[in-house]
Amino acid sequence: MKNRFILMALTAAALLALAAPAFALPQVPVDKFQPSQACGCHSALLEEWSRSMHAKAMTDPIYRLKVNEANKATDGAIGPFCDGCHGPVATMGGQAKDLSKAAVQAQEGINCDFCHQVSGTGTPIGNVSQILTPTGAKRAQFDDALSPAHETTYSAFHESAEFCGACHNVDHPGNGMHLESTYTEWKEGPYAAEDTTCQDCHMTPGPGETVPNAGTAAAGGPQRQHIFTMTFAGG
Repeated sequence: MKNRFILMALTAAALLALAAPAFALPQVPVDKFQPSQACGCHSALLEEWSRSMHAKAMTDPIYRLKVNEANKATDGAIGPFCDGCHGPVATMGGQAKDLSKAAVQAQEGINCDFCHQVSGTGTPIGNVSQILTPTGAKRAQFDDALSPAHETTYSAFHESAEFCGACHNVDHPGNGMHLESTYTEWKEGPYAAEDTTCQDCHMTPGPGETVPNAGTAAAGGPQRQHIFTMTFAGG
């Protein structure tokens, strides 16, 4: 009986810990983010993104199955932690619990406008440590971008591995155990030493580092020496 009470107390403590992840996304209204279909000027990139796991991060059947199982096992405590990475717009806008009633951009998983309004990361990097500046200005790696549809802002951060690491390092919210260490593995491995970033391999047309990838970022835009693809191809 004594052991049973100890187990119950430990379980309760674990649930309380899970309810307060290491990084809590700010509350941001969903309407601060455009649906990705509004990015029609970038039709080729939009098509690539639409087939990616980023686009399906919130609606992927395997994810829905596993997060539902985890919620049942933790009385709903784990869901907000998982959804923070898989559906940041839905999480920040309070629409993650019932996607059937959520706005389009909340259902989109890693929405285009979420990534392009990220301005930095907190430390330690991981567990959704992104810093957001949701003003509507779109941030990317070009310092001469102009758009008739929205404000543009140069962001060297979008070319860094830390941009990806803010989600692709995941530590257990209760005990800090490393559940996913993709960014740390990169940082401590040979690619970081060679100045090869995540984007150089996972946002290019073929396996491995296939740069430069010449093209245009938008309809009517200038020819660029290198355009990142939005496929985010991985294992």
